[in-house]
Parts: sequence; structure tokens; C-alpha cells
Amino acid sequence: MVRPTRALVLAAGFGTRLHPLTRQIPKPLLPVWNRPLLLRTLATLREWGVRDVVVNLHHRPGEILSAVIAQPLPGLRLALSFEPDILGTGGAVRKAAWFFDREPFWMINGDVVFDLSPGPLVRAYQPENTIASAWVTKKTGPRSIDVADGRVLSFRSATPGGPGTATFCGVHLVNPRILDDLPDGFSSIITAYERAMQAGWSVAAVEVRKSYWADIGTPSSYLRTHEDLAPVRPVRGGGGLHSRMVCKAPTAVIGKGASLDHVVLLDRSVVEAGACLRNCIVAPGARAAGRIEGAIVQTARSAFSEGEIPSGFQLEHAMIQAYPVRGSARAYTRVRDGKRSVMIMQYDPARQENRLYAGHTRFLERRGLRVPGLLQHDRAASRIVLEDVGDRSLETAFPAMPERTLLQWYRRAIQFAVRFHGLQPACSLMPPLDAAGMDAEHQVFMTYFVQSLRGVSASRKQSALTELQRARDLLAAQPRVLIHRDFQSSNLMLKGRELVVIDFQGMRLGPAAYDLASLLWDPYVSLSEGQRRRLLADYVSGSGTPVPEEIVDAAILQRLTQALGAFVRLSHNPGQESFRRHIPVAVQTLRSRPSLAASNPAVISLLMRAAK
Repeated sequence: MVRPTRALVLAAGFGTRLHPLTRQIPKPLLPVWNRPLLLRTLATLREWGVRDVVVNLHHRPGEILSAVIAQPLPGLRLALSFEPDILGTGGAVRKAAWFFDREPFWMINGDVVFDLSPGPLVRAYQPENTIASAWVTKKTGPRSIDVADGRVLSFRSATPGGPGTATFCGVHLVNPRILDDLPDGFSSIITAYERAMQAGWSVAAVEVRKSYWADIGTPSSYLRTHEDLAPVRPVRGGGGLHSRMVCKAPTAVIGKGASLDHVVLLDRSVVEAGACLRNCIVAPGARAAGRIEGAIVQTARSAFSEGEIPSGFQLEHAMIQAYPVRGSARAYTRVRDGKRSVMIMQYDPARQENRLYAGHTRFLERRGLRVPGLLQHDRAASRIVLEDVGDRSLETAFPAMPERTLLQWYRRAIQFAVRFHGLQPACSLMPPLDAAGMDAEHQVFMTYFVQSLRGVSASRKQSALTELQRARDLLAAQPRVLIHRDFQSSNLMLKGRELVVIDFQGMRLGPAAYDLASLLWDPYVSLSEGQRRRLLADYVSGSGTPVPEEIVDAAILQRLTQALGAFVRLSHNPGQESFRRHIPVAVQTLRSRPSLAASNPAVISLLMRAAK
């Protein structure tokens, strides 16, 4: 059995999914339980018998160089391959061609934490017909490749997460013949593998028992990895109260009375007395105060350049709280300087709805509807500065809210919907939610949710689709009004006594019942049937428009099947696995409405299968 002695570690990337933290720390140097990731990887390779390693560099190369010089590993020779222009995974191999010989070499992604025996990968490697031996897992991750009989069939599964799919773990043993198929300049190793597979080579797909893998490329996965690898004894330090996982750098400080739950404190970070942090990363030199959840806390100086910070804020004094991208290709960052704060929205202009956001905000503000105020818009930088309306949403406040107060907030939401649906749009909109738009939602449900169920016959799928199309036809015949499209509890913010509506950039013409289904049959919370009836009656009274029961059923079916498909699709994205937790509520909501269940037995049958 061959014993590989050479390896390439990919460490050139920008770590964009961890921005802005990786503007301050290159991702390969992010510590996992206070040990930099790159040094963990190098130590593992040495244990495997590797003697020579090349590390490719591009983003913040000087810091990586300093780190490996400061902490050498005896018995391991290290070479660095600097890329003035980033070259991709294939280009990195091509540029380092001088380093490899005729023996297979390890190739390791720089953002994975792993623990496994290399033996199964080595045994699966056959130099005469295997272009690579790839470590895969079917238990976690996006499961975006198709595998069968120990081989990769496709690196681009048409049904991610479905039967026969797996996650490529970023650890592979590579046949040096791949160099013949790699061009100079930027390229992808996956594309090279695909060409080799077309030419008759195989990529072995190897599952390894008793192994551990994690991709730390997102804030949530970084925190989850710390929880997975946490010491048996809880970490203590300072006066803080640590109810669950806390990783504290030796130089970090925790103030008296602070409460921490799933928090990583990096070098020189400070948690002020009485602060309450949950699911947070506090970057080097940052100070965290107050109640913060699900954010990267960082100094503005380390995250922004002078031209990026909103006017009126100073880089030297401001702190930021950066929140991960969800399903919208938009990232939000709170900038706080003393008592002043704003939200920065960085958006992907390739998404039409993101390009429409500023115009929609101005339109709704002029009509007197309460949405976050638009303070600045830098179109060239795809950046919007918004009023900070806080973190308290109807979703997060729901569990502890007395019924009387809850209904008061929901009635405000109903009043908003009545006014919103009565507007005559004077701005660009997303394509209407017509029959074609609803068909597209059905496709998401069938492709992701139904496809993830094993053993569903074609006839059962067709029966379910027929029921969905019947609901579509009922809704398509309804009058079209301006709808929000995602009018749910997570998008209704509670600022003092004001209800502030967010995430309206997807607004379009469609049936009013769709928004009502989104609000009253929301998979993020669970209203009682009595509450739903009263609120629906409030809408009918305020709008003067009756909403027949069959239209309500059709809207619930349309909205929640769309949501189920979206939850499965989004949960395959790194860092967005939490969307799966909403699936059981959505399934139960559909199953528990008698009139809907009676008229849609094929869909309900699929949902019962999922519930098992």
C-alpha cells in the first residue's frame, strides 16, 4: 500500500462566508479551541506520514507565513506557493506542479476540521484507473454529489440531499496525472475531475467509519465545531456564567455577571459586565455589551475601510455586530457607536429583489407604511444603510407573550396588510404570483421536499401535483393585489410600540390570501385555530373583502408547500442547516386542518411519510 508523503493545503481563499471576521483573521488561522486551523491540519498530516507540504497563499499571506514560522512542526518541511491573483483549486495544483512527483498526494481544504484514518482512502486509490480518492459522508453537510458503489457519479447532483447523495469533505488523495488536465491560470479541480471521468477515470467515493468532519466556513458551523470538540469540563474564567459551550482565549476577559451560551472569545476580546451573549463570536480586540445573539462582534476598524463606514461613525470607536447571510443573498451588519446605531445591508445585485429594495423602501415610506428608514444607498458598492429597528421580532417574542398582547400585535399586522393590499404600486415589482409563479413554487416543493423522500412512486407524485395545481387555479382566479410574499412573524419587528415590517423586497401582485396564509399559518410559530379565525375576520372587516374557506385552504397549501421545499433547499447550504427545524411545524400545520386534509389526500400522504 502506497504511503503518500506530500500534501497541498488550500489556504488562499478570502473566507467570504465568514466576513467580516476573515478581514481581520485569515480563515486558516482561525483557532478551534485556541489552536489555529492550519496548524491542526499540518499536525494531522505529519501523523499520516507526510513529510513535505505546500500551502497556497493569497489573502493576508504575511500573517499565515508568520504563524507557520512561529510554530514549526519538527519533521515536516513546508513550502509556500503565493498567488498574486487567486487561482482556484485547480490553479493552485497547477502552480505548485514543481512540488509533486509521480506519487499520489493529499489535497486538503483549508477550512475543514477533520479526524480520520487515511487508510481507507489510500486503499481505494488505484493508480491505473483512479484519478482521485475522495472522502465523502452521507451523514451531514450539503450532500451535493451523487455516489454509488464506491464511486462519484456526479459532483453536481440534481437532487441535493436526496437518496444516493453525499458530501465531499475536502480531503482527497490525488493522482498526479491530473496535472496533465489542468491549464495555467484559474481553474477548478472538480472540473478537472469531471473531464477525467468523461475520459474513463474514476473518482473513488470513500466513507470512513469513526471519523469526524466539519466545515468551519460559516459562523454557525464554526460555533458548532467548537461544541462538537468541547472539553469534558466546562471552560471557566472571570465572573461570567457559562450555561453551555464557551471557548475563551487566554487573553480574553469576561465581566462580572455576564451570561454566555455558545460563544467563542478570541484574543484580547472583552465581554462587559452583565452582557448576555448567545451564538456569538467575539473577534480580537472587540468589546461585547448588552444582549447579542447570532452575531460576530468586531471592531469597526478591523471590519471596514474608511469609505465603508456610514457617515457620522468613527472607525476608532465603533463596534459592529455582523449577522450571517440567510436565504436572501443579503448580509446585515449593525454599527454601534455609543447610543447610536444603524444597520448596513450588503446585497448581491445579481438577485433582482435585492436591486429593488431601495425603491420599495422609498415607495412604502411615502405611503406612510412603517418600514426601516433608508438612510444611505451606495448603488456602486451594493450597500444600503438603514434605520436600526432592533432584534426583537414577533417570532422571537411569541413564546413569552401573553395572548392579549400577542393578539394586539397581530391585529397591527392585519391592519398593515389591509393598507398594503390596498396600495396602487408605483415602483418596479417582482414578477406576479400568477399561475406560472405558483408552478415555480410547486417545482421547488417537488424537487427538494418530495425528492428527499425515499420510494415515492411517479403516480403518487403526479397525484400530489394535481392537487397543488387545483389550489393554483383557485388562487390564480382571485383578484391581484400588492402582496408582501413573506409576510411572516420573522419579518415583523417590534420596536417599542411600533410594528416595523422588513424583507418586503419580494413584493409583487398576487392573491391577498397568500399573505394571510403566510401570517396566520406561519411555520415559525403556532397560533391557535381560534386566534386565526378572529384575525382572519379582522382582515375581512378591515378590507371589506371576503376570503372563502376554499381559498384559505388553497393559500395555506400553496404557501406551506413552497416553504417546505425552500426549507429543504436552504438547509443544504453551509450555515443554513437550521431551516430544517421549521419543517415539522409546517407539516403538522397542513395535516391538522381538516378541510385541507380532506381535499388533498395525496399531499397529506407525502407529509405523513415525511413525519415518519
